[in-house]
Amino acid sequence: MYFSATFLKADVSTWATNHIKKLEIMEQLESISISLSLFLSITIVIIAILNFILKNRLISSGQTDPEILKSLSQSFNHKIAVLKWGFILLFGGIGLVVINFIPDARTVESPLPYGIEMIFLAAGFLCYYLTVKQNEKNINH
Repeated sequence: MYFSATFLKADVSTWATNHIKKLEIMEQLESISISLSLFLSITIVIIAILNFILKNRLISSGQTDPEILKSLSQSFNHKIAVLKWGFILLFGGIGLVVINFIPDARTVESPLPYGIEMIFLAAGFLCYYLTVKQNEKNINH
């Protein structure tokens, strides 16, 4: 009886240690993802502002060549960027929900959640690509 109680105590202690490590990793990932999303948001805003300033300077200096202005407009299209990130986040979120419902995907050692998430992110990129191609096709016709 003493041996089984000692074994059970060691097993619970190991489980608690592993659980605490998982929580610490999740907290680190949370802070990294918040920092990364803040950096990307600020970068997108800065690029938009600099493109606007550049267009205004070109127009005010009298260089209104339509090809130059068209190339500046095509360099960063906000609607297309928002669409891309919308698809990626939507499909990434769906992938995370699917992972939550698969019991084998919740173990730390399993590569299954990474594969599932990559498949859903790739599907998001594919939907984005097909939508943009369809939009370009409709504009050209």
